[in-house]
Amino acid sequence: MSPGTRRHTAVADDQDLRAPSTRTEGREVDRLNTAITTILGAARTRIDGGTRCDLRAAARQAIAGRSIELAIPADVDVAVATELVVAVLSPLLETGLRHASSRVWVTGRVQPQGVVIDVLDDGPGFDPAEVDRVFEAGVTSGDGHGLGLAVVRRLAASAGVAVRAVAAGHGRVEVTFPAPEAIA
Repeated sequence: MSPGTRRHTAVADDQDLRAPSTRTEGREVDRLNTAITTILGAARTRIDGGTRCDLRAAARQAIAGRSIELAIPADVDVAVATELVVAVLSPLLETGLRHASSRVWVTGRVQPQGVVIDVLDDGPGFDPAEVDRVFEAGVTSGDGHGLGLAVVRRLAASAGVAVRAVAAGHGRVEVTFPAPEAIA
């Protein structure tokens, strides 16, 4: 994230009342529809239990051929559905690509509290004064609507996944997925 984080507000001004392009609107509706479907599926999964997925395979699906380095150990499962991992990581990867100078990478490690994924980029990173606000709806540092990270946090929370931005001098978001053993 760049240091200029701002909140979108409605302004009664002719220029601000123009409708966004149909293409942008359609993509946003599709993305939010996918997020809602994933949230509902995650809620059902938590009730049913027993869900797990291969984290590296799910991360590859989220990367979807983009130029992003992946360093997640083999044979690491998490206690959430593949769709949830993809829905959480995809917007984080998009944000990283948008703010990176030249590089985005994903690392993973197994910790006692779960499996921790870091989505990193070599951009300016989060402003320490704003790091707690970046997941609020409407907060953005670019031309977006400030919905991506807000949806990520809600989606993650619906499945017991923790997400936090880290002010580290470069872009870094930490995602902690529950390990299957942690909820067994």
